[in-house]
Amino acid sequence: MTLGFEVVTPSRQDCDLLDPAQMRAMLDRVRPTHILHCAWQVTHGRFWTAPENLDWVAATLLLARHAAALGVARFVGVGTCAEYDWSDGGPGRRAETDATRPDTPYGRAKLATATLLGDLFAPAGVSFAWARLFHLFGPGEHPARFVPSIAIPLAEGRPATVRHGGLVRDMIAAVEAGAALAAMVGSDIEGPVNIGSGEGASLAALAGAIAAGRPGLAVENLPALGQPARMVADIGRLAALGVRPRGALRVLGSTQ
Repeated sequence: MTLGFEVVTPSRQDCDLLDPAQMRAMLDRVRPTHILHCAWQVTHGRFWTAPENLDWVAATLLLARHAAALGVARFVGVGTCAEYDWSDGGPGRRAETDATRPDTPYGRAKLATATLLGDLFAPAGVSFAWARLFHLFGPGEHPARFVPSIAIPLAEGRPATVRHGGLVRDMIAAVEAGAALAAMVGSDIEGPVNIGSGEGASLAALAGAIAAGRPGLAVENLPALGQPARMVADIGRLAALGVRPRGALRVLGSTQ
């Protein structure tokens, strides 16, 4: 996808966004017209409750205020499907107009950030959109995440086990999520936009696709207390941008 932007991608080594002086210096130097803000605390196993979630709320708001003061035209932030109210178990696809009621500090921090950014940008005339990511997978993942937790042991000839095979999730390859985010940046869509495939698959089916016939996969259907049975995105708003990511079963099947 060619959008005509000159892309600057500061890494953590280039600029610590939690340091206000470094953040301001970077924005003053780059003077961006569009910002895609992905930075956050996402360490596997702790980000749901990490106290740094509050640090990232504050850092994101400072970033946004300085960007607006410099005349940025568009700001796209990255949120999460954990912002939604999943207390009903998720029987239907979640749309952006559905109720939000996050039950984790991570989800609450993301939702609060989106709300405050909307309040900040509206009077400043900055175009603002918020990407609600569903479940990502891709290269470089922590080995305890779902796809590598199945793929790595099976590739090494060791057994792999799925504990909650009946759960249904909308999983999307990171490369396809990246394309969706790029399309959002280059569009004029505003407000929340789900980033998913719109296709749900059980963890059992996903594990089977990863295993691709290799022996050693065990699938259990244990109760998953506190987790919704289904988490699937309504991608109508994303599809209106001409973006329709493939579901995980199709992606995993094509890589075997």
